[in-house]
Amino acid sequence: MTTAAVRRLTLTNFRSYHAAQLELRGNSPVVLTGANGAGKTNLIEAISFLAPGRGLRRATLEDIAFSEGDGGWAVAAEIEGMAGLATLGTGIDPPAGEDAAPTRQCRIDREAVSSAAAFADHLRVIWLIPAMDQLFNGPASERRRFIDRLVLAVDAQHSGRVAALERSLRSRNRLLENQQSDPHWLDAVEHETAELAVAVAAASTSGTAIAATKMRSFIELSYGRRRERRLDVTCGPPRDVVRFPPLVCTTGPRKEARTPDRFCQDTKSQPRFWL
Repeated sequence: MTTAAVRRLTLTNFRSYHAAQLELRGNSPVVLTGANGAGKTNLIEAISFLAPGRGLRRATLEDIAFSEGDGGWAVAAEIEGMAGLATLGTGIDPPAGEDAAPTRQCRIDREAVSSAAAFADHLRVIWLIPAMDQLFNGPASERRRFIDRLVLAVDAQHSGRVAALERSLRSRNRLLENQQSDPHWLDAVEHETAELAVAVAAASTSGTAIAATKMRSFIELSYGRRRERRLDVTCGPPRDVVRFPPLVCTTGPRKEARTPDRFCQDTKSQPRFWL
């Protein structure tokens, strides 16, 4: 995986910035300094929109617009990445009416693309900020979401696997709602769920290992081996995502789990959740 760099970042009506442009040279780490409220996090949030999703603050599209602007906003970045130089852009147009729902638009070299997922061919982004401290003391679902985004930074196909697994789990839950469900149909859905869950877990294992290696290499390049040792960087995957009995994960949600799962109206025994 080739390291990508942001060469120029341009903001229009984004958060506290009516208009701003930041140019970066070289491949050294960038440190933002300034007083509280100066807009440091807004710059980082702008970069986070060069990835699929709602950015590091998970804000609604309308809330991101400059308070004194027309309701639209835009982020553009000149990237030197995996496919060479490219200009990525995303944002929303000013609302056409009070009830009009904003639609996020994405472009690569001024050509429209279907979604920000296309940006992964040029740049992959991951972040860990203080607001995410629930990763360590919150529910396991938050850790799984973070691992999924981490793996997506090294494997652009991972989001498709996760989406397919979630669809398969929803299908199983709908079947369990029906007391007269065809057991053969349930067998087929559970077999599909097991295959997808194993694929997601395997990608999580290899993806986190690759990401850890890249992080260590970056720290070594930026700070030297002595600094790396002092930081003691370790980036292994959480147990609740990838450490489960390998024989169990091939069976999928087990038949004996159908009754408690039907009672809970959720799939509690999927391979990805087993410890």
